Amino acid sequence: MDKEQAQKKLPPEGEKPVVAQQTAGEECSSTPQGVTEPEDVGELRKKAAERDLYRNELLRAKADLDNFQKRIRKERPTWEEQAVRRFARDLLPIVDNFERAIAHAGLEGVARGELEEGIWLTHQMMVRVLKDHGVEEINAERVVFNPELHEAVSEVEVSDQPSGRILEVLEKGYRHRDTVLRPSRVNVSRNTEDAKQSVDSATEGAGEHEAK
Repeated sequence: MDKEQAQKKLPPEGEKPVVAQQTAGEECSSTPQGVTEPEDVGELRKKAAERDLYRNELLRAKADLDNFQKRIRKERPTWEEQAVRRFARDLLPIVDNFERAIAHAGLEGVARGELEEGIWLTHQMMVRVLKDHGVEEINAERVVFNPELHEAVSEVEVSDQPSGRILEVLEKGYRHRDTVLRPSRVNVSRNTEDAKQSVDSATEGAGEHEAK
């Protein structure tokens, strides 16, 4: 009986025995014990997106900071010059008062007492400080009038000077490098011959206009 059952289990002659095999899908789908897949892959993707967002914001903030620092370095000299000019404009009236006191007391080129000496030295120190910061007096003594540097207060008729020359400085002018802080206030010459010719030319022009 056992021999007959054994013969029934054998495959027919010429056929190979069938061996059970695992498919590739079955092998890959099997998970080792103790290892589990993430429950929410979407949550991980969300975290990755937030990471990229924060990184981009950090890079933009760093770029903005770099640009701000560059602008500060570029504009700082301009701010410093503007500060010096504001300070100098406020200081110039004080320098004027010192010069008036010196002129009124006749301290130029004469022996001075302790008080007078202190006034004169204080004035010199203030002028030197202004010069160290680029503030200089505008030259207006016996030069040709320049409307960019000088302010004409009045015209004085003369015969020995050409028109347009500065005869007297009423108030000193100052500039900081190429910027005029205060123009020199001056009296300007007007030659009498030039004035006469101007009047004659105007008279002739009026006569020709009436004749027409």
